[in-house]
Amino acid sequence: MLFKKFSKKQIEQINAPDDENTKLIEEIQKVKEQLESANTMFNFTTDPKLTESAIHEINSCQLRYDFLVREAKIKGLVRH
Repeated sequence: MLFKKFSKKQIEQINAPDDENTKLIEEIQKVKEQLESANTMFNFTTDPKLTESAIHEINSCQLRYDFLVREAKIKGLVRH
């Protein structure tokens, strides 16, 4: 697995449920879905160009996901 999954309970552990925190959690969920989609494309494509595209998408999403999760940890929105 390329990314750590957080349970809904962990994601809902928002210390201060303001708009900024909510948007950060929503962005994490969005990027997580994009990463899963890119992984699916990688697993089912046979065209070399699409495979390469999927790899780039996976790498891009993984970097974004890592950044967002790190930000959420700094804010105390998810456990370390």
